[in-house]
Order: sequence, then C-alpha cells, then structure tokens
Amino acid sequence: MSLEFINSIYYERAKLINSLGCCLLCSLRLSGISKNEHFQNLITNPDTIKNIFENSEFDETPEEPKTCIICLGILQSKVQNESLKQISEAIRLNGYDSQTFTCGLNLPISIVIREKSLLMYLTQKSKSSNNPLEDTDAKSYSVKEIWKMQMLPKIETMTSKQLTTCSLVSSPFTVNISYTYLNDEIDCEKLIKKYDVNSLKMKNRKLKDGGFSKSTIEKILSNITEEVFMDCYSVPPSKPSVHAMIDQINCSRESLFIGGRYIKLSRKLSQTPWFVNGEKKMETSVQDLLCDLIVKYSKAESCKFLSSGREDIDVRTINTGRPFAVELINPKITKLSSEKFEELVEKINNSSKLAKITSNMRILSPLDLKRLKEGENIKKKFYRSLCIIKNSLENPLKFDDINSIKNLKITQKTPIRVLHRRPLASRNRIVHQIRARYLSPTEINEIQKRLPNLDLHNLCMKQLFIVDVKTQAGTYIKEFVHGDFRRTKPNLCDLLGVEIDIVALDVTGINIDWP
Repeated sequence: MSLEFINSIYYERAKLINSLGCCLLCSLRLSGISKNEHFQNLITNPDTIKNIFENSEFDETPEEPKTCIICLGILQSKVQNESLKQISEAIRLNGYDSQTFTCGLNLPISIVIREKSLLMYLTQKSKSSNNPLEDTDAKSYSVKEIWKMQMLPKIETMTSKQLTTCSLVSSPFTVNISYTYLNDEIDCEKLIKKYDVNSLKMKNRKLKDGGFSKSTIEKILSNITEEVFMDCYSVPPSKPSVHAMIDQINCSRESLFIGGRYIKLSRKLSQTPWFVNGEKKMETSVQDLLCDLIVKYSKAESCKFLSSGREDIDVRTINTGRPFAVELINPKITKLSSEKFEELVEKINNSSKLAKITSNMRILSPLDLKRLKEGENIKKKFYRSLCIIKNSLENPLKFDDINSIKNLKITQKTPIRVLHRRPLASRNRIVHQIRARYLSPTEINEIQKRLPNLDLHNLCMKQLFIVDVKTQAGTYIKEFVHGDFRRTKPNLCDLLGVEIDIVALDVTGINIDWP
C-alpha cells in the first residue's frame, strides 16, 4: 500500500502521541491522519499500521504500550482477541436462530475524559513551540467507530451471522457489548467534585446505582474551562494500571407476533390470568392454555396476550372464535413454518377441552396488529343469550316487534359490576339487529343436560327464550338484556314490557378479517 498520503507533520504528531503512552492506532487516529480518505483502509490491518512507522523517515520505531492511555487497550490486539472469544461464545450459547445481527457498544466514560486531556495537552504544546501542528485538524474516528470497523467483520466470520447496518433492513437480533474500566468512577468523581453539576440543568443526571451517566460527563467536558479541568485531572492523562475488559454481553431479539382465532368452551375460565392481591384466583386461563406451548417452543422469555376484545369468565366464545395475537418477548426460535404452526395448533387443542384454536396461526406484520387494534372499535359482534322472564305469563311473548328493529340507539352507563375498575361514564352504542325466539326441542334437551336442576319443560314455552343480537363493538350485552337497574336505556325489558334476566351468554361471531 502506498504511504504517500501520510506526510511528516502527521508522523511527528503520531510519534509524540505514542511517546505519551498511546497505542499505534490511537497515535495515528489522533494525529490528524484519519481525516484522509485512505485511513479507513489501514484500520483493519494492525501489521500495516506498524509498517507505517517502521517505513517512515524516523529512525526509531514507536513501541506498542502495554495498555493505551486513551483506548485503555480496547483497540489493542490482546484485549480484542479475548473480546472476540467472549462475544462469539456468548452468541453461540444464547442460541438465537437469526442469521443477521446488529451491534451496540458501550465504552468506559474514562475514554472521553482521557481523550479530552490528550487533545488539551497537544494544543498547549503547539502554542508554546510555534509548531505547525497547531494548524492540524485533530478530528478523528472515535474509539467506538474503529472498534466496530475492526471487530464486526471478525464476529461475522466466527458466528456465521451477517451484520446489518441499514436502518431500513435492521436485524431484529441485537448484541449489546459493554466494556468496564476499574477506575471509571474515580476519574468521574474528580470532575464532578470540581464542577457545579447543578448548573447544567440536566434532568435525571444520576443513575440508580449512584454513578453518573456518560451524557452528564460529556456535558461537563463541553462546558468546563481548561483551568478547572487541569485542576482535577492530569494533562496528559496518566498511564492506566489495568486495561478495560468486557463487563456484559447482552443478546436480545425484537418481539415476534403470531396470531389466530380461539374458542372458549368453559364458563369458568378467564381470558388472562386472574390475580387478586397477588394471589392467582383461577387455576388456568385462555392465555395459559394457548400460549404456554408457544412460549416453550420459541424459548421466549415471556409473552403478552392480545385479543380483539374480551369475554367475561362466564361467557363462551364459539363458532369461528375470537381473533388473538401473542407477543413473544425475546424469542430465540423464530423460524416457524406452516407445518410447525399446524403441529403447535394440534398440540394446543389436544391439551385441553376448555379452549382451542380454530384457525391457522401465522406470523403477524405491524399492519396486522393495527387491524386487530382498530377492530376493537369498528367491528361488529354477534351474541346469543339464553334469557328468562322473571314474572309468570299467561301467553307466550310475540317477538315480531323487536325482530323488526334495525340500528337501535342505546345509552349505557358504566355497569355496576365493573364500576370498581372503570370510570363512571355514559356510552352511546348501536344494536344493529335483534332476533328473539323460543327454544327448539333439541335445544331444550341440550340445555337440560347442562342444567339438570332447571325444570325446562315447565318453563321453556313461556319463560325461556333465545335472543341473537348483532351490536356495535363495546356494547354491554348483559346490561342490554336485564337493564342494569335502568342504567341501559332502552333495554330488552323495555322493548318486551317484561322483567328479564340472562341465564347464559355466548359470543357467536366477531366480524373482522383475521388472521
């Protein structure tokens, strides 16, 4: 490689920086050479960097210090080789199936302080010696930028995962690497004790552990005077007794969303786990029955259950079922084929008679999730309720009048049964259609099997009937039937002119294109 683009001014500055205890790479990047377009080609090859000095016009070849006073060893071979082993091993052991990755890097705050100290020293020296170095642009690549240029291609090779850098196609799998330096806190305390931190007017500047954030230190360094800085920190920086080392390697993946439809066949089953004062009130839930196997297969940390509305514990959801989505948090296995989904659905459905999945599951897009959320407000819902007339009747009811109703406007105050957890308000809703009828002989027999203590043969012709209702989302159906002490107006009692209560309720349909 031709070295003509590096002139003696840069060499002189680089050798001076090296003599203070900087590694060869930091010596070059802080000398001003790094503003040249050719410098990036040198970064990934330590031998080339060494050759630059050996082939220079100077007789003495700079030495590589044990631990660089600026990068604290992070850009030096010994630390990098050890780091590469740790990172690749952590990625392998975590077992994420992603073929791509992005990388986050957190470096010790001391690096920022030390670089400020070195540049301050170089400026002072230039001014005192009328040296042409004072006109040299010292802007350079940061330690973080150079680390990524050097290390990320090696991580790609060792893990067989491809780095993604474009935000438009960013990988969902992220590796966050944090380096620590033993004297970080000591270096920061020197500045903080001398500088009036309150003058920065920064919110939440202290971290939970009592330390100070990097942004606070950078804010101090941008405002501190040269005199105050030199009073609390050595210029140039002193040689470190230890090098920086990796403190944490955290691997994580963005949430994966999958969805389908479910039916709930029990009237003693909550949709999600039900806790009161920290105590679980029911043995299981729809969420548990549907999600446990999915979480186990994907090796996710946890999950969140999302659905298009929710049914009460004592309400069934039947027919095509209710649309739902599962957010898998930090899953490791995300390659789910249609065959694997079919296998999971079969296992879930065979594991319980209380709730089952009625559709194919698939991975969801952000647009799918938006449609699920919007469906809560714009969808139409279908219910079937088994109703009982409280007072005795001489003649059966005639349902022709209510069956002809279309788009009935009702007003509902927050039901008494949910006032303890929802604010008092009045809501306008629309009941699009009502279909009331008496039970068929087949239905009488089926209900008698489920409710053996109820004398249906004496009640059914006059007091028991079925109402199918098509309503706007958010309508309280139980309250529409019995009126909730006139808190829903009008209600089915008003429309039929009799006192009615609800025996059982089913959700029979949710009008949304899903999944």
